[in-house]
Amino acid sequence: MKITEKIRIPWVLKGIRKPKFTFELPKIDLSESSNKTTVFLVTSFFVSLMAAGFIYMLVNNPPAIAADQQGNPVIVLSGLLNIDRETLLEGLTVVFLLLLSSIGSFILRTSSEMATDEEARSLWLYGGLILLSIGLFGLMVLFGVKVGG
Repeated sequence: MKITEKIRIPWVLKGIRKPKFTFELPKIDLSESSNKTTVFLVTSFFVSLMAAGFIYMLVNNPPAIAADQQGNPVIVLSGLLNIDRETLLEGLTVVFLLLLSSIGSFILRTSSEMATDEEARSLWLYGGLILLSIGLFGLMVLFGVKVGG
């Protein structure tokens, strides 16, 4: 058998033709700013959902809803035995904080590109920096409570 010779797939039924599929990736023009914004927001949304464990929640049993002895809801199940468990409130908090951080980084990026007035640019810059630092600080606190016990 030669290397250039095509391999033929035998078909059981003679009347059915073999389908011809061609898979092409979609072409996105990233030279326009609206396409860049859309790709960034969709990507950051799905990354936030995956980092918060929503796919794990869909596959596994429903997430735990935790409460203390008085019945007050607990955001984080702390302790070494609960590192692999996640409550519903914890997942929603992580999604919110990751989206807050990604919106802050988006505002930081667009403040230097789009704003022409110096005062407006500094307001957008400080707003993005505040959102980014609130989101990252919240994630650090949540991680410290989760691991530290």
